[in-house]
Parts: sequence; C-alpha cells; structure tokens
Amino acid sequence: MSGKPFRAVVTRAEGQVAKLEELSPSALPSVSVVKRAPGQCDTVVKVEYSSLNFKVMAKRKEKRSYLSISIVDFCS
Repeated sequence: MSGKPFRAVVTRAEGQVAKLEELSPSALPSVSVVKRAPGQCDTVVKVEYSSLNFKVMAKRKEKRSYLSISIVDFCS
C-alpha cells in the first residue's frame, strides 16, 4: 500500500503509554492479529476529525478495582 504518511496514536505493547507517531501506509498490517477478527486488512478510512474517550467500569464487585476502556470516535 502506498500513500502519504499520516499521524496515528500508537501503543507498542500492553500497558504502554500511547504516543502520537507518523506512520506510512506500508506500516499498516496486511493481516489481522486480533483473535476474534482474523483475516485480511484491506480497508483504510481517511479521518477528518477524531476523539479518544475513556469509559471507566467496575472490574469486580470491589469498589476500588476499575477497568478503563478506550474508545476512538472518528468522522470522515
């Protein structure tokens, strides 16, 4: 895949802080490594606006144990 470099929020490992990086389209995976959605990766969306939201949910019945889920919203 060819094209112009773009900015992306990237994490390289679980538990690592996300960083804003400049990537080239060739850096995108061609095959999904997500266990629930295996297969070819062939869709690219040009995003005009985006935001990153966090949902905090109770992980267990314990009040001090929380799970933070990040959600990306985008508009093209």
